[in-house]
Amino acid sequence: MQQYFNRAMEVLNENFGHDVVVALATTADGKVSVREVDCYYKDGKIYVVTNAKTRKVQDIEKCPEVAMCKQMSKLSGKAVNIGHPLAPQNIQLRNELRKVFALFYNSHINENDPDTCILEITLDKVETYTRYHRYTVDFKTNEIGREHYSPSELWPQ
Repeated sequence: MQQYFNRAMEVLNENFGHDVVVALATTADGKVSVREVDCYYKDGKIYVVTNAKTRKVQDIEKCPEVAMCKQMSKLSGKAVNIGHPLAPQNIQLRNELRKVFALFYNSHINENDPDTCILEITLDKVETYTRYHRYTVDFKTNEIGREHYSPSELWPQ
């Protein structure tokens, strides 16, 4: 199934390589929490701009494993706070995120707040779809799968 690698990466970029709202699930102290966040996919990672005082960041500090979903797509991985958008190591990424999140960045991201931060989620596994195929990607083993499906097979009349 390795022959599908390039197409699977194209599908991930098509589905998540822009401003996308996903449900992000975190867990800490035995409690699961889910919220919608704007995210951006690039090169096997998901990025979210947020604030270090939020519950999601506090949960991630305790347990970095997270899960996300958007419609039928499912993604999971490990999250880490990589620091303030204006930190020297984040300037190039910050400039890219400002473009991706242009509709809200200036009005909702407070770069004057020292607690503003970027979450970087390194993906472990992804299941995502095109109109007629389901792609599974295991980033740890580099295994790619592709299966044909039709919506009527998933939701019989």
